[in-house]
Amino acid sequence: MNPDVFRPVAVPDKLRPFIRRILAADCEDPVEMSAVVRATGYAYLSWIPRGRWQGFVNGASMFDTSREGPVYVSGQVLESEVTIRMSGPMQKIVAELAPLGHWELLGIEGASTVERAVDPEALNPAIAGALRPLRGVKGTLTRDELCSMFVNCLETLADGCKATPTYMRPVIEEIEVAHGNVRLGELESRLGISERQFRRQFQRFVGMTPKTFCRTLQVNAALSALLARAERKLPELAVEFGFADQSHMIRAFAEFLGTSPTRLLDDLEPVSYT
Repeated sequence: MNPDVFRPVAVPDKLRPFIRRILAADCEDPVEMSAVVRATGYAYLSWIPRGRWQGFVNGASMFDTSREGPVYVSGQVLESEVTIRMSGPMQKIVAELAPLGHWELLGIEGASTVERAVDPEALNPAIAGALRPLRGVKGTLTRDELCSMFVNCLETLADGCKATPTYMRPVIEEIEVAHGNVRLGELESRLGISERQFRRQFQRFVGMTPKTFCRTLQVNAALSALLARAERKLPELAVEFGFADQSHMIRAFAEFLGTSPTRLLDDLEPVSYT
């Protein structure tokens, strides 16, 4: 099992519309970590002032901080096998973005980062000035100082946030509150736009279709509950999170997470996943 090296960081009110949570790792001792990246429904903005992070898609290198630099945005995971490696004395700060956060905060559409990790400035050069302070740091600051610098840069970006279709945020919030357990047909019928237009715009901004987003949230909500509870009763969990039965939930876990609920628990970091 990989070491649990991440700790939560408070998200300022100014950033809450764009960022779900921030996690930080600060390890003086060398770290060697590898993991399969699982679908969460969200994209991530990461900064590694110290250490090395590598990302691979189907075995091919997609990003290496020793090559491309310390700041990257990584998007939705759909069907490819995505893995990561982290090594060395490690300082890393990662912001889990809201479903529209990569667009509203960074001006980057979700569809452009699917199964990719990329320097955000390559997708939107206009944000270079705000992120520039993160590029010259070489791990000489404390965890708190690094977190403060990271948050300050993002608050600068929040002053110029991008707009999305007016219906998009309320729809996503409704889906999130229900942990993905919604009837999309009923939801779409209330919007006053065509089903095709809704699904096209949703996939453009979020990075996955509404159906895939709902199922991803549903599976991850069930997994988070499984991690948090001492008594892990799968039949009750299946009903609570909208699955037809335990077998349906197990099939969904296998489809989206690649294994069964109980086996998955053996190789997760509770702090970074829940």
